[in-house]
Amino acid sequence: MFFKTSPPGVSIHLDQKLQKKTNFFFDSAFFSGLLPGDYEIIIQKTGYHSWTKTLTVKEKQVIEAKYITLFPKEPNLTPLAEDIKDFFPAPNNGKIIFWIEEENDWRLNSLDLQTQEQKEIISEPELIKTLGSKKTAYISFLNLIWSNDSKKILIEVKNSGQKQYIIAETGPETSLFIPDFEANIQKLAFNPNNSEELFFLTIEPEKISGNKSKESQIRKQVIFRLSSDGQQTELKVSAPSVEQNIISYLILDNNIIWLTDAGFLYQGQLVNSNKIELLKILNLKPIRVNKQANYQIIAKDISEILLKEDEELYYLNPETHLFEQLFNAVKSIEFSQDMKKILVLANNQISFFYLAQEREQPQRETGEKVSLTGFSEQISNLSWLNNSYLIFQTKDAIKVIEIDNRSKPNMIELFAFSQPKIFWNQKQKTLLVLTENNLFSCSDILK
Repeated sequence: MFFKTSPPGVSIHLDQKLQKKTNFFFDSAFFSGLLPGDYEIIIQKTGYHSWTKTLTVKEKQVIEAKYITLFPKEPNLTPLAEDIKDFFPAPNNGKIIFWIEEENDWRLNSLDLQTQEQKEIISEPELIKTLGSKKTAYISFLNLIWSNDSKKILIEVKNSGQKQYIIAETGPETSLFIPDFEANIQKLAFNPNNSEELFFLTIEPEKISGNKSKESQIRKQVIFRLSSDGQQTELKVSAPSVEQNIISYLILDNNIIWLTDAGFLYQGQLVNSNKIELLKILNLKPIRVNKQANYQIIAKDISEILLKEDEELYYLNPETHLFEQLFNAVKSIEFSQDMKKILVLANNQISFFYLAQEREQPQRETGEKVSLTGFSEQISNLSWLNNSYLIFQTKDAIKVIEIDNRSKPNMIELFAFSQPKIFWNQKQKTLLVLTENNLFSCSDILK
């Protein structure tokens, strides 16, 4: 048997007997000459939750557990802010936007995590004044999305029953830009490579023609580009034969993937401000499109593409070029840091789908689905802690669980709070916890 642990300085017990201790120079332990059979392993360290598992020793094999992590029993929490309704961390983890709801209005403040400087980005009274509408008595905050470079935010509000969008700078000088949309838009998002641009779906402009037939009046949904000066440009596909009604899209580097109501997924390249150069059709057979459903294309690169239809999740097999149904009743999806697997929460069941072969124990095959565990209570904010552990919350608790399901996965409770909301900062290994309008940070979960 071979074990590798974090932090160092642990005691390893086999069948209730102390066998070895690791020190601060060596974080691993090797046991040889064991007879084949089941062994109960207990790994302990003062001040930490124990790790326990039953593993089976087999003849002429080394049984490994190389990614064991012990978690502190009493992690330290540092207060960050009070009277917070919600929070939105920046992608570069340098800032946090706070949604602060007061008695008569709301505002958005930014906190610089390095300088601890806090400043106001926008407030409801300021926004009402900026819009200059006498009919506007109040504006409701709905959501906030960061640009990839963490320089801008897209704010979604409801004004007199209508959705409205505001783009704000988050630098030293705050400026607001309010796009003027003449029609209903969908799937508004920043260009991941350029925060000066956004993309959205809307109905194509009406063509001026003397032909008043019904066919000429049918207009399809198309992709528009919105520049920082307010100019809106329709993106035209280089092959007119595939100019169909677009129901979803995704920007990946300089590529764009889009799904049409004909059931085909296309890949193209953004060659200039108003043109998409068609590269290929990605699926050999069309999927049946439900006009009432919401579709989301999910991918980190062109080689691994997922499609979510409401709560149904499909995978585009890169070998067959066909969509395969993976899970239903899906609530959340997240790629692992090593891009070998995706984490899926469906029906309060935690599962994985392996995009690549896993050679470490427990070994997995490409395309394998693994069910880790299920819960009777609702879980949320499920995400990767690292490639081997997950963090999530239940109604009143924040928990960590390993993905090694041999015998039984180890799971511990880090904190107990009243209806918390959490965010795990993978780069800085810091946990943010919002509970009862108070925001805390914790940076000693992983040593």
